[in-house]
Amino acid sequence: MNKNRIFFLHFIWLFFNPFVSDLMAENNYDLTSLKACPDKPNCVSTVEKHLPALKIQGDLAFVHSAIEKALKTFSNYKIVKQTNNYFHIEFTSSFFQFTDDLELLIVEREGLIHCRSASRIGWSDLGVNKNRVKKLFAAIQAQSPR
Repeated sequence: MNKNRIFFLHFIWLFFNPFVSDLMAENNYDLTSLKACPDKPNCVSTVEKHLPALKIQGDLAFVHSAIEKALKTFSNYKIVKQTNNYFHIEFTSSFFQFTDDLELLIVEREGLIHCRSASRIGWSDLGVNKNRVKKLFAAIQAQSPR
């Protein structure tokens, strides 16, 4: 192999290695807590105080219904996992088809919804995850009994 080809392959490996390792990372979702955000600006979490948790009123059935209705204000999403206190939702961007993971953890005894939203690849998301969480929380809050 000539030196240019070796250099090129090495460059490609170095460039894509962080993205591939992100993609290959196991999504080990815990139903009692949310994973910590990596040291990247493309992740927001209420647990890590990037955003406040959403204060909610109502029982779990109401909260589930409110979340499901709020999600319908978005496009390109898929509920991957849902339990009585947890949602894992994948959002896919329209143009580049990037996948972001959104987790919601309902803490009924505290009347809170915690969330974590993160891009799977790359460094920055230009505020997409933070804006998505704000929009989702506003849509859920709009359904709360006054």
